[in-house]
Amino acid sequence: MDDKVNPTKRFFLNLKDTIKQWFYNDEPINNNLSLDELLKSFIVIIPIHGNLYLCHYYLNFGISYFLYFNPIDFVYVFYSNNIKLLTFSILIGFLFIQLVLNFKTTQLLKIKPNILLSGLFLFTVLLSYLLTTKLTDFYILLISSFLLFGVAIMQKQSRITYYALIFLYFAYTIKLAYLEAAIVKKNKPNFTIVLNDKTYALQQDTTINHKDYFIGRVTDYIFVYNDSIKSVRVVPISEVKEIQFH
Repeated sequence: MDDKVNPTKRFFLNLKDTIKQWFYNDEPINNNLSLDELLKSFIVIIPIHGNLYLCHYYLNFGISYFLYFNPIDFVYVFYSNNIKLLTFSILIGFLFIQLVLNFKTTQLLKIKPNILLSGLFLFTVLLSYLLTTKLTDFYILLISSFLLFGVAIMQKQSRITYYALIFLYFAYTIKLAYLEAAIVKKNKPNFTIVLNDKTYALQQDTTINHKDYFIGRVTDYIFVYNDSIKSVRVVPISEVKEIQFH
């Protein structure tokens, strides 16, 4: 590099080269990302996913999740939001692999493994959420767009591909939070929660237009929404004596 280049400019040029080299090259992703890096990324993804989902979900009801923060919530949310996807991925994955192995044509065997995996990923995610979640056409289109973009850029198996897919996953996490909040507002889940002092935090109401309903719970608190006055009652788990389902 020319010594006459301004030190500040040299710094940013070096930074640009470093970022470009680190994020993107033509080496296979398995050579570019070590198992250690993948595990570290996974550890980071869990709290970010949980934080994004919980903050945006409870924001729909005027609740600041940060007031009730507990890291255990992140693990539960990550598990509950992804266990269906994981289950379908495993089941469909075995079927998909068996179908591929049954074809002996040379042309099929020339298909790159990453293309097969990309197609499996796209098919599995769409089928899983269509079977387990009430999605509008808008959200189906949104998911399809994200996944098709992911499949397209996976032809270059690089770090930037890896992190682009993670970013898209987080974007969908936020959309999922708003979608499920809308479902709760529509269905208004309702049952009986009895407190230690024998009063009710929530009392089951079988009428169609009942006003009180269950929003959700975190590690230490339960949230009950009153639709008539648009307010949330926060009940500590330690004060709950029993929960009754009729």
